[in-house]
Amino acid sequence: MPKKCNCILSVLLLAILFAVASLYNFYANGREIVGTFSTGNNISNDDLYITFFRDNKFLIYRQDADILSGSYDIDEIGGTIIARIIGTDGTTYLAICIKSSLIVLVRTDTVDSYELTKISKKPMIIGHSSDMITE
Repeated sequence: MPKKCNCILSVLLLAILFAVASLYNFYANGREIVGTFSTGNNISNDDLYITFFRDNKFLIYRQDADILSGSYDIDEIGGTIIARIIGTDGTTYLAICIKSSLIVLVRTDTVDSYELTKISKKPMIIGHSSDMITE
């Protein structure tokens, strides 16, 4: 009987550890905004792109057009993830995560807003060479 109890307790403990690890992974990934988002479905010169990097840096750009770089901070308000974006030129945006694959980008000093869909989980820069990007 004691061996059976130990076996049951071991399985129960493993199940609890797995559940905790799964919840942690879900929470950590839910707060992650890293990747590239676009206003279009395909790669196009007309689309607006935003790329979030792991080191809290970002780029907002169009292909072969000016790049806005800077940093971002993530907050969670009522279960909604919001990234506060500050460009090196002082321009500010809010990126509101509607779901993990969709954000609404709002420029705070004007009335501009854009809906962008995640096109890559990995940060990538489309239509620019890496030497064009300045910090």
